[in-house]
Amino acid sequence: LLDGDMLRQGLNKDLGYSQKDRAENIRRACEMALHLNRQDITVIAAFMTPSAACRQIIKNTLPADVFQEIYCKCSINMCEVRDPKGFYHRARVENLTHVVGWDMPFIEPPNPALILNTELQTMPQNQALLRQFIARSYARESAFSRLVSWT
Repeated sequence: LLDGDMLRQGLNKDLGYSQKDRAENIRRACEMALHLNRQDITVIAAFMTPSAACRQIIKNTLPADVFQEIYCKCSINMCEVRDPKGFYHRARVENLTHVVGWDMPFIEPPNPALILNTELQTMPQNQALLRQFIARSYARESAFSRLVSWT
Protein backbone atom coordinates (compact mmCIF):
# COMPACT_ATOMS: atom_id res chain seq x y z
CA LEU A 1 0.00 0.00 0.00
CA LEU A 2 1.37 3.36 -1.04
CA ASP A 3 -0.54 5.96 0.93
CA GLY A 4 -0.27 9.60 -0.05
CA ASP A 5 -0.08 10.79 3.56
CA MET A 6 2.70 8.32 4.37
CA LEU A 7 4.79 9.40 1.36
CA ARG A 8 4.29 13.06 2.30
CA GLN A 9 5.96 12.34 5.64
CA GLY A 10 9.15 11.15 3.94
CA LEU A 11 9.79 10.88 0.22
CA ASN A 12 7.50 13.78 -0.65
CA LYS A 13 7.84 15.94 2.46
CA ASP A 14 9.22 18.79 0.35
CA LEU A 15 5.94 19.10 -1.56
CA GLY A 16 2.91 21.22 -0.79
CA TYR A 17 -0.63 21.01 -2.16
CA SER A 18 -0.52 23.29 -5.20
CA GLN A 19 -1.45 21.80 -8.59
CA LYS A 20 2.26 21.59 -9.46
CA ASP A 21 3.19 19.87 -6.18
CA ARG A 22 0.25 17.47 -6.41
CA ALA A 23 1.41 16.47 -9.90
CA GLU A 24 4.96 15.87 -8.66
CA ASN A 25 3.62 13.88 -5.70
CA ILE A 26 1.73 11.61 -8.10
CA ARG A 27 4.71 11.32 -10.46
CA ARG A 28 7.02 10.16 -7.65
CA ALA A 29 4.42 7.73 -6.32
CA CYS A 30 3.96 6.26 -9.80
CA GLU A 31 7.69 5.74 -10.18
CA MET A 32 7.76 3.92 -6.84
CA ALA A 33 4.73 1.82 -7.80
CA LEU A 34 6.34 0.96 -11.13
CA HIS A 35 9.57 -0.20 -9.47
CA LEU A 36 7.64 -2.33 -6.97
CA ASN A 37 5.48 -3.81 -9.71
CA ARG A 38 8.56 -4.80 -11.70
CA GLN A 39 9.48 -6.90 -8.66
CA ASP A 40 6.11 -8.69 -8.89
CA ILE A 41 4.63 -6.74 -5.98
CA THR A 42 0.98 -5.75 -6.27
CA VAL A 43 0.65 -2.10 -5.34
CA ILE A 44 -2.44 -0.31 -4.13
CA ALA A 45 -1.75 3.41 -4.38
CA ALA A 46 -4.12 5.56 -2.33
CA PHE A 47 -3.81 9.10 -3.64
CA MET A 48 -6.11 11.98 -4.36
CA THR A 49 -5.99 12.68 -8.08
CA PRO A 50 -8.35 15.63 -8.47
CA SER A 51 -7.72 16.35 -12.14
CA ALA A 52 -7.46 14.65 -15.49
CA ALA A 53 -3.87 15.95 -15.66
CA CYS A 54 -2.92 14.06 -12.47
CA ARG A 55 -4.54 10.89 -13.80
CA GLN A 56 -2.73 11.31 -17.11
CA ILE A 57 0.61 11.28 -15.26
CA ILE A 58 -0.33 7.86 -13.94
CA LYS A 59 -1.41 6.60 -17.36
CA ASN A 60 1.82 7.90 -18.91
CA THR A 61 3.99 6.23 -16.24
CA LEU A 62 2.36 2.87 -15.64
CA PRO A 63 1.76 0.25 -18.32
CA ALA A 64 -1.93 -0.10 -19.16
CA ASP A 65 -1.91 -3.79 -18.26
CA VAL A 66 -0.90 -3.10 -14.64
CA PHE A 67 -2.96 0.04 -13.92
CA GLN A 68 -6.54 -0.14 -12.70
CA GLU A 69 -8.24 3.09 -11.66
CA ILE A 70 -10.46 2.77 -8.59
CA TYR A 71 -12.55 5.76 -7.60
CA CYS A 72 -13.50 6.20 -3.94
CA LYS A 73 -16.54 8.39 -4.36
CA CYS A 74 -17.38 10.86 -1.61
CA SER A 75 -19.24 14.17 -1.73
CA ILE A 76 -17.57 17.38 -0.62
CA ASN A 77 -20.06 17.58 2.25
CA MET A 78 -19.03 14.16 3.54
CA CYS A 79 -15.34 15.01 3.04
CA GLU A 80 -15.90 17.98 5.33
CA VAL A 81 -17.68 15.82 7.93
CA ARG A 82 -14.90 13.19 7.85
CA ASP A 83 -12.06 15.76 7.66
CA PRO A 84 -9.40 14.05 9.88
CA LYS A 85 -6.75 16.72 9.25
CA GLY A 86 -9.02 19.72 9.60
CA PHE A 87 -8.32 21.01 6.08
CA TYR A 88 -11.93 21.95 5.31
CA HIS A 89 -12.40 23.60 8.69
CA ARG A 90 -9.20 25.58 8.17
CA ALA A 91 -10.30 26.50 4.64
CA ARG A 92 -13.57 27.84 6.03
CA VAL A 93 -12.10 29.62 9.09
CA GLU A 94 -8.52 30.51 8.13
CA ASN A 95 -8.80 30.75 4.33
CA LEU A 96 -6.48 27.78 3.84
CA THR A 97 -5.88 27.37 0.10
CA HIS A 98 -5.27 24.40 -2.22
CA VAL A 99 -8.04 22.34 -0.63
CA VAL A 100 -9.59 19.94 -3.14
CA GLY A 101 -13.31 20.48 -3.43
CA TRP A 102 -13.08 23.85 -1.73
CA ASP A 103 -10.97 26.23 -3.79
CA MET A 104 -9.48 23.56 -6.05
CA PRO A 105 -11.88 21.52 -8.19
CA PHE A 106 -12.20 17.75 -8.14
CA ILE A 107 -13.14 16.28 -11.50
CA GLU A 108 -14.62 12.77 -11.25
CA PRO A 109 -12.81 10.19 -13.37
CA PRO A 110 -14.92 9.33 -16.42
CA ASN A 111 -14.33 5.56 -16.64
CA PRO A 112 -12.81 4.03 -13.50
CA ALA A 113 -12.51 0.24 -13.39
CA LEU A 114 -14.27 0.23 -10.02
CA ILE A 115 -16.26 2.78 -8.00
CA LEU A 116 -16.36 2.47 -4.23
CA ASN A 117 -19.15 4.75 -3.04
CA THR A 118 -18.20 5.57 0.53
CA GLU A 119 -21.57 7.15 1.31
CA LEU A 120 -23.87 4.43 -0.02
CA GLN A 121 -21.77 1.45 1.08
CA THR A 122 -20.14 0.69 4.41
CA MET A 123 -16.40 0.28 4.80
CA PRO A 124 -16.72 -3.54 5.08
CA GLN A 125 -18.85 -3.57 1.89
CA ASN A 126 -16.26 -1.49 0.02
CA GLN A 127 -13.44 -3.69 1.34
CA ALA A 128 -15.27 -6.76 0.04
CA LEU A 129 -15.79 -5.11 -3.36
CA LEU A 130 -12.09 -4.26 -3.54
CA ARG A 131 -11.05 -7.79 -2.56
CA GLN A 132 -13.36 -9.26 -5.21
CA PHE A 133 -11.98 -6.85 -7.81
CA ILE A 134 -8.39 -7.78 -6.97
CA ALA A 135 -9.23 -11.51 -6.99
CA ARG A 136 -10.83 -11.18 -10.45
CA SER A 137 -7.79 -9.25 -11.69
CA TYR A 138 -5.44 -11.96 -10.41
CA ALA A 139 -7.58 -14.70 -11.93
CA ARG A 140 -7.34 -13.04 -15.36
CA GLU A 141 -3.58 -12.49 -14.89
CA SER A 142 -3.02 -16.11 -13.77
CA ALA A 143 -4.99 -17.50 -16.70
CA PHE A 144 -2.99 -15.32 -19.07
CA SER A 145 0.30 -16.32 -17.43
CA ARG A 146 -0.59 -20.01 -17.77
CA LEU A 147 -1.50 -19.47 -21.41
CA VAL A 148 1.77 -17.65 -22.11
CA SER A 149 3.77 -20.33 -20.29
CA TRP A 150 2.01 -23.11 -22.14
CA THR A 151 2.62 -21.72 -25.65
